[in-house]
Amino acid sequence: MTQQQTAQQIWNYLTNQGWTREAVAGVLGNMQSESGIIADRWESDNIGNMTGGYGLVQWTPATKYIHWAQQNGLVYQDVISQCKRLEWEVANGQQFYHPTMSFKQFTQSTQSPEALAEIFIKFYERPLDSNQPIRQTQARYWYNTLKANEKPKPTPSTEFKVGEIVTFTNIATNWVGGTKIGFFSMVRNFRVNRLNDDGTIYIRMMDDSWGSNVYERDIQRAPNNSIERNDVVKLRPQATHWVNGNAINIDNKTTRTFHVKARKGNQLLLYADSAGGWEVWTYDWDCILVSKFKVSKTPSYGNPNNIQANEKVTFGQNATKWKNYKGISSNVTIKLNEYNSVYNVLQRNADNTIRIQSQEDGTIHGWIKVSEAEKAPNNQFKRGDYVKLKASATHWVNGDAINIDNKTTRSFLVKTRIGNTLLVYSEAANGWQTWVYDWDVTK
Repeated sequence: MTQQQTAQQIWNYLTNQGWTREAVAGVLGNMQSESGIIADRWESDNIGNMTGGYGLVQWTPATKYIHWAQQNGLVYQDVISQCKRLEWEVANGQQFYHPTMSFKQFTQSTQSPEALAEIFIKFYERPLDSNQPIRQTQARYWYNTLKANEKPKPTPSTEFKVGEIVTFTNIATNWVGGTKIGFFSMVRNFRVNRLNDDGTIYIRMMDDSWGSNVYERDIQRAPNNSIERNDVVKLRPQATHWVNGNAINIDNKTTRTFHVKARKGNQLLLYADSAGGWEVWTYDWDCILVSKFKVSKTPSYGNPNNIQANEKVTFGQNATKWKNYKGISSNVTIKLNEYNSVYNVLQRNADNTIRIQSQEDGTIHGWIKVSEAEKAPNNQFKRGDYVKLKASATHWVNGDAINIDNKTTRSFLVKTRIGNTLLVYSEAANGWQTWVYDWDVTK
């Protein structure tokens, strides 16, 4: 074991026993001069000399510590055995003799590592020459080094509360411990039953039949309906506040329509085309579905990140204005009926803009940035649907060949949709997921 590994072991043990970091560093600065932080170290390397010093702090005579260790059934060469001797000395007021500070008070002190290293040499080690500033330098080194190595201790989740209803996120594939999440569980709702001290969360089925532990990152508050991105909605009369806490104070509150730009758990990002266009997060229980998202009337193929002429697109989440509308006006706010449409790409320019025309209303056309568009969906598959691959499917979205057993008979669970791509989950092996084009799957 290296010097740093031994120092780390001492640091971990004593800080877990309640010692301050400063006190442990002060002791380590002394141990480095006494023994090189080597537990099985005899004074002057005279092995077996029971009248000389021995161990991390060089107990003298060696029998003072060795006999104690043997009487207590401890291996005297062991690092932790010697830390336990220090703990015994703290509890029994041994070895450390200071006129105004007990050994226990020393272990709780937050004075600097340098100050505590000096106290330890004068009132514990007590050599003939106690003027050894190198021990203070060493104490500071160990304090800085080992404190920097510390990982934040996990704490119970503050994101969720006991009793909340949750479901799995798009990234979830396994329970804590590695067991795969089956189809049965992936899109079901669970109730938070306990917030564990290590940051994991224990959730149980809604009927309380069984439960297991999950990581905080793998769950989200359960949606209250099937409203999705690009759907059109209205607010319920009972809706009173947006997610940010502001009161809902708008004209035509229950008749105005909104475009859903995104969903996160039980929250929806709504877009309105009034007043230059604005958006806000609301709770899904405050919304009523007006219409589902539009799909392409003709197949919309191609790489979702490489939009070209003759392809089908919709507005992306970050789109709010036309770059040029109908060749007449610039920076025109996108209206709700324009958002809720599929467009034919008529032209792509070198400046990464595209000219688009609505497939529902040919009078709606103009220029937008490529980054503000996404490939149009070819169907309305959504989260929770079960799909299979078509025989014609050859590649996943990432370009890898589709090379799996039972290709056309294996079932996948749809976890989410972006444009014309679906994140599908398989419970085979240990559970895995991948993106696929929507035209490559069937119900």
